[in-house]
Amino acid sequence: MLASSIALAADTAFTYQGSLMESGSPMTGTVDIDVSLWNALAAGSQVGSTQNIEDVPVTDGLFSLELDFGAAALDGDRWLEITINGTTLSPRQKVTASPYSIQTRGIFVDDDGQVAIGTPVPTAQLDVRSSTGIQPALYVESTSPGGQAIRVRSDGTGGPALTVAHLGESGNAISLWAGAFSPVGYAIRARNFAESGLARGIDAWTFSSTGRGVTGNANSSTGVTYGVYGEVFGNPDGFGVFSNGKLGSSGFKTFRIDHPTDPENKYLVHYSSEGPEPINEYSGNVNLGADGSAWVQLPDYFEMINIDFRYTLTAIGAPAPGLYIASEVQDNAFRIAGGKAGLKVSWEVKGRRNDPYARAYGAPVIVEKQGIEIGKYLQPQLFGKPESMGMTPFQIDAQLSTETIDR
Repeated sequence: MLASSIALAADTAFTYQGSLMESGSPMTGTVDIDVSLWNALAAGSQVGSTQNIEDVPVTDGLFSLELDFGAAALDGDRWLEITINGTTLSPRQKVTASPYSIQTRGIFVDDDGQVAIGTPVPTAQLDVRSSTGIQPALYVESTSPGGQAIRVRSDGTGGPALTVAHLGESGNAISLWAGAFSPVGYAIRARNFAESGLARGIDAWTFSSTGRGVTGNANSSTGVTYGVYGEVFGNPDGFGVFSNGKLGSSGFKTFRIDHPTDPENKYLVHYSSEGPEPINEYSGNVNLGADGSAWVQLPDYFEMINIDFRYTLTAIGAPAPGLYIASEVQDNAFRIAGGKAGLKVSWEVKGRRNDPYARAYGAPVIVEKQGIEIGKYLQPQLFGKPESMGMTPFQIDAQLSTETIDR
C-alpha cells in the first residue's frame, strides 16, 4: 500500500488517499480498513480511538478515507497505523504538514472548534495568550481610511460585548491612544443606544483606597482644554456632570456663558462664594403691613435641611434704623418688625446645611492627606515644586507622557 496524499478538510477531519496493490496489480473491489493514531513510529501509545471503515471502494488500486481524531489528538508528532481486512501494514506513516495545519506552532483547535494561540486549552471561541517578553499578545492593525482595527459586537442579553481584566500588580487593563493623531479623533468613543433604563456610555469602577473611577487630563499648554467635558443635548433637566457625593475643585468654581453683549467673541464668567461652612442662602423682598411688620414664609423644607440661621435686612426707599427680627424662624417662617407701613424690605436668611448627608458625613475644613497624597501637591507649580511632586496619575506615572507608539 502507498499513501499518495493527506489533505486537510474544512474542520478537524482530513482526507487520506492511498493505493492498494494485489499480486503486483492495482486492486479493484471493497475492503475493510481500520486506522489508528500513534505517538511513535513503533510501539508508543495510541492516541484517540480507532477509526473503523467498512466496505471501502477501491478502484484501480486507489481509495480515499475521511479521518477525524479530533483537534486535541494532533498536538504532537503522530503516525497512522493502517489495517486492511485484518492485516496491519508496516511501517506506520507519519502524519505530515496538512493535518498539522489544524494544530501547529502554538495554534490549537479543540473538538468544539475553539481556537487557542499560546495555550493548548482554549477557553473561548478565540483564546490568545502571551506569557513572555513585552510584546502584546494580540496586535491588530487596519490601514484602510475607513476601516476598523477591531469591532466588537454582542447580541446576547446580560453579558458584555468586551471584558478586559488586568491581574498584574501594576499597569493598565486598557491603554488606548488615538493612533491616527487626528485633531477630531477619539481615544475612546462610547455609545449606548438604549432609550430607557439606567443605560451608561461608560461605567467605570475602582476599589482602591486611593483610586479614581475616571481620570481626565488635558496635556496641552495652550488653548482652552478640558480634562473631562460633559454635555446634555436637548434636555433641560439633564446634567452635563453630576456628583453623587462631594464635588471638589482646587481652582475656582464658576459659571461661564456666552457674553450677553458679544456672544460670538466673549464669555461671561461669575464665581461662587467660598467659606468654611456649607451654607444655604434664601432671599427676597417683602412690604411691611400697617403695623410696620411682616411675616416671611420660607420653603416648607427649610427647617428640615438648615440650622444656625443668620439674617440680613435692608430697607428700600427710606431709612429704617429700627428694623429687627421680631420672631426667628419657626414653622418655616420668620417675622420682621420695626419699620413703617408699606416700607419695602429686602431680606436674606442663611442656614448651615443640615440635611441627612451633612449630618452623616459632616463638612471638615482641614483634612489630613493620606497614602500616596502625603508629600504631594495638587498644583506643585504654585509652590515652586517640580511636576513630579504632583498627585495626579499623570504626574505620579510620569513616563506615560513620554510613551510612544510602535508604529
